[in-house]
Amino acid sequence: MEQRVKTKNISYFNPPVTNTKPVEKVSYVDVYKLVTSGTLVEITNELRALCNPNAIKDFKATQLPHITPSGIFYTRCDDGLKYHNETICIDIDDMESEEQLLEIKRILLEDTNFYTLLLFRSPLGKGLKWFTPIDLHQCGHRKWFEAIRNYLYQTYGIIADEKCVNTSRSCFLCYDPEAYACKEIINHIKTKENDNK
Repeated sequence: MEQRVKTKNISYFNPPVTNTKPVEKVSYVDVYKLVTSGTLVEITNELRALCNPNAIKDFKATQLPHITPSGIFYTRCDDGLKYHNETICIDIDDMESEEQLLEIKRILLEDTNFYTLLLFRSPLGKGLKWFTPIDLHQCGHRKWFEAIRNYLYQTYGIIADEKCVNTSRSCFLCYDPEAYACKEIINHIKTKENDNK
């Protein structure tokens, strides 16, 4: 199932995470280019070098840029939604090994019931951020989240983070040179590159 990649449908926030006013609108294309470029290499490496849980939590909250995957917001709270982009981000955290992470990544990409728009590692490198489209004509955001979370567990034994149920949930960005993007995103980038030649 092909999905149309909308051009500007995510709110982008500068750190710290206490910032609730977005600085700009970005697209899935922009997010993919950011996480795969070298822009966030240093800050990602610095985070992953930390060992103290409190230091890690504080670093993420104060140093990492973040987005609201499910839409554009006047302010980052559920009541501050301007419009929903019919996408949901599922967090799968705390993998036990690199092998498990790669296996779950493969499962998500090969699943035929859900289309992967974007998929990249979490800031600590031990989890995944999975973006998939939803149809709000069928049911609301929260019901979609619960349905997808149940599906992942019942089908594959994958446990998704239950805290991501809110529409306004932030997604921290980091460096992942092996991030996956759907063919629409890749084609959009290639088209722009060709136009600039």
